[in-house]
Amino acid sequence: MMVVHRLLTLLVVITCCYCLQCILGEVTTDPVVNIGHTNIRGKVTQTDGGNRPVFAFRSIYYANPPVGSNRFSAPSPRTLPAGDYDATDYGPLCPQDMELLALAYHGYPIPSKKPSEDCLHLDVYTPTLDTNSRLPVMVWIHGGAFVNGGNALYDGSALAESQNVIVVAINYRVGPLGFLSFGDESAPGNYGLLDQQLAFRWVQNNIVYFGGDNGRVTIFGESAGGMCTSIHPLVPSNQQLFHRVITQSGPANSAMVVVENPSKWGGIMAEAVGCAGNNTERIINCLRTKSAEDISLVKIPESPDKPFLPFGPVVDGRFLLDYPMKLYQAGLIRVKADILIGFNNNEGGYGLLATRGPSGIDLSKFGVDMFRLMMVQEFSKLVPGDLSNLISRIEDIYSGPEGITDQTAFQTLGHIIGDGFVIAPSLAIADYTSESGFYTFVYEFQHRPSYYHGPEFVGADHGAEEPLVHGFPFLTKERQGSFTFTEEEKSLSDVMMTYWANFAKYSDPNGEKFELPYWPPYSYTEKTYMQLRPIPEIAGNLKPNKVAFWNTVFSSVHVLKEGTFKHLSDEL
Repeated sequence: MMVVHRLLTLLVVITCCYCLQCILGEVTTDPVVNIGHTNIRGKVTQTDGGNRPVFAFRSIYYANPPVGSNRFSAPSPRTLPAGDYDATDYGPLCPQDMELLALAYHGYPIPSKKPSEDCLHLDVYTPTLDTNSRLPVMVWIHGGAFVNGGNALYDGSALAESQNVIVVAINYRVGPLGFLSFGDESAPGNYGLLDQQLAFRWVQNNIVYFGGDNGRVTIFGESAGGMCTSIHPLVPSNQQLFHRVITQSGPANSAMVVVENPSKWGGIMAEAVGCAGNNTERIINCLRTKSAEDISLVKIPESPDKPFLPFGPVVDGRFLLDYPMKLYQAGLIRVKADILIGFNNNEGGYGLLATRGPSGIDLSKFGVDMFRLMMVQEFSKLVPGDLSNLISRIEDIYSGPEGITDQTAFQTLGHIIGDGFVIAPSLAIADYTSESGFYTFVYEFQHRPSYYHGPEFVGADHGAEEPLVHGFPFLTKERQGSFTFTEEEKSLSDVMMTYWANFAKYSDPNGEKFELPYWPPYSYTEKTYMQLRPIPEIAGNLKPNKVAFWNTVFSSVHVLKEGTFKHLSDEL
């Protein structure tokens, strides 16, 4: 009995010491979470100035390898092996062009690990190992135009530690491997979206073991990730998988989202790797013999009808039943989820490849002639035929007293692209969700980051808010990439993380204590939104004439055909 008593006493002492270490932020032993017969071993991480450690469990596989006959198919759930499972390091990204990734994600910590087709894994960041904590869960879906990106670019430690939430960052298939579609049973498409859905199911089944509440799950994403978060509420089979949605610069009803004529772009890709043919089943069988690298590196040649996103979501009649614009207009929102949605004040800059990276752009070569040429290039993808009426109307709306000049041409084009494809459709979703009875909150991010290069007028470019939402200013240097932040940006990051986490906790960015500037809900009549900057301010009815113009242009159909446009342009 004395031996047993001593052993129990020793166990209590060890437990108390471990808990004390947690409080003091001095835990050094690897955390372990037990799921069934699997012991998942993670890693203790620290944030810069954080008061406690965060437990990171990386590269937890949720799906079987989508290889061989499983390539171009829906994912299947993976059973982790019994025994110890090493979750201390990031897993591989899904196959993609790594040079493009480095360009698009300039400043981010780019993984050195070679991409692999066995990439369907997720990372969990939790501030607790207490399974009774029932903390809210925030599931991050990365962007990247559906062709690149990955969970290893984002460290959820700062968001988890500062806001007492659990952050899950997921990988999903991108490019042709994630979105190739021939519109039939052989290749229906949307595999990347189905990957995300399976990851949501994994969260529902397992997040409690990490201290999470599967009844308070928020999905959030930016750009293509935001398009995904605003598509998922429209999918009937997603019911009960999540409860709140945050969409950053990625409205699903944008004219660039759903791929038109996907079999054409799939055929071009197949021909490029030696799998041309007329029989879809044979093409797919041939593609399954090719290397993932060869498929993911195919470049679709430029052409007048090449879409913004040759590989992306398609209306397949099963997962995505119709165009998102039509579903939102009809009130067919299948998942009862409140929404926080927003955008940056110059979304068009990144789309024009203007400000990413240190080199910037030579604006001396960009004048009115280039402006009109690029207008034709951009809108011919959506509106076949004569564009003169549309371009003339756009110039009338966006020109100042002196018209569009060589000095203002580039800036004006950036606003046209941003307003038409991001801001206006985002506000349309806000109208639909608020009218349907969902709590809706809208923001415009206005801070021009110190870590961006390029002309001052660009302001907050596409993606500018991402490092602040994820708390990059509070991460260790190795996880910050090459970003540096001012004290003002550090404070703004804290404000934004708090707003985002409050929404995840309460469906209200104001939270329970109202410690931040009050953020009123958006309504169809009031149209109130928050201007996010170092000192946030409330505003209302953003760009009403321009927003109304774009939402009229794109409301009746997803892609304007020539006849429809001629009729519509007369009304404008």
